[in-house]
Amino acid sequence: TVMRAAAKCIGGSTGRRLVAFTSPGQHRAELAAIEEALGRLYGAATSSACEEGHLDMEVDVILPALQPPKSVTWLAELLRLGAQHLTPANCPGLPPPSFQGFASPAGVGSVDDVAAGGVARSALRFRHSVVGGTFDHLHSGHKVLLSVAALLGEEAVTVGVTSDALVRADRKKRCGSMIQGQELRVAAILAFLSLFAPRRLAAVEVVEDSWARVRGDASVDVLVASAEHAAEMWQGTADRLRSSAGLAPLAVRSVRLLDVQCAALGAGAAGKFGSSALRLFLHERAQARGGGGADGGLVCPPIDPYGSSRDASGRA
Repeated sequence: TVMRAAAKCIGGSTGRRLVAFTSPGQHRAELAAIEEALGRLYGAATSSACEEGHLDMEVDVILPALQPPKSVTWLAELLRLGAQHLTPANCPGLPPPSFQGFASPAGVGSVDDVAAGGVARSALRFRHSVVGGTFDHLHSGHKVLLSVAALLGEEAVTVGVTSDALVRADRKKRCGSMIQGQELRVAAILAFLSLFAPRRLAAVEVVEDSWARVRGDASVDVLVASAEHAAEMWQGTADRLRSSAGLAPLAVRSVRLLDVQCAALGAGAAGKFGSSALRLFLHERAQARGGGGADGGLVCPPIDPYGSSRDASGRA
């Protein structure tokens, strides 16, 4: 409720960025519960932003327990500054923000003592997580996926970003000419990971083969993937590739799709929230403003005539 109200309020402001903080102590020890909480928060804020006509609002959800002390101090100040705008006068119905846990850096655990913040170390049992996709116009669904990857990879997280060459070769994407270049997509991922988990060793690499790390990196022990495809499909492919390379099997963590409720997205599979929906939104907004379409004049139909909005690897 608070996330929806805050997103609605911020939707009318300049910049339109919502940064929220949630304590994993409320969802102690269970990674699945933390993932669910992240999904609810991101989904609520994105749904509200969409309803207000700002589907492109930037939303970030931060776990203070993953922040080093200096970051916590900075985040606390950011929270206080934000509270100056999120007042009852500006945002009717929005409860006052809570500063509990932000009074001093000592009140929040670091990634090295994350159990004190409520995320049991036994839940973070993997060394090196890997996740891949196009990650175009980085949105809330991507951020849940990246957050889970960062939580799982205690020593490292690697993000494989589909190359521009692969993007150009795929003719199935809606508004495909609007997909950002690989440099922008890589920069957006690095910026988010540096905010969400600044102490994680994160590598973001442009790939021609989205399975390269699974096939060739023995240190990788968990694959984080979208539930857009069945976990059994991801697991079966990973097992086959690892076996043929003589590597130990890895685990697969399937992350549920973000539930965004917004009439503007349409109904059914064609109305799912994702990069395709976001590109269509930007295209239609540019047309409404007389820009002739943000995609250089190419048609962006509401329903993909190819029946798919996935890239060659099957990722959104």
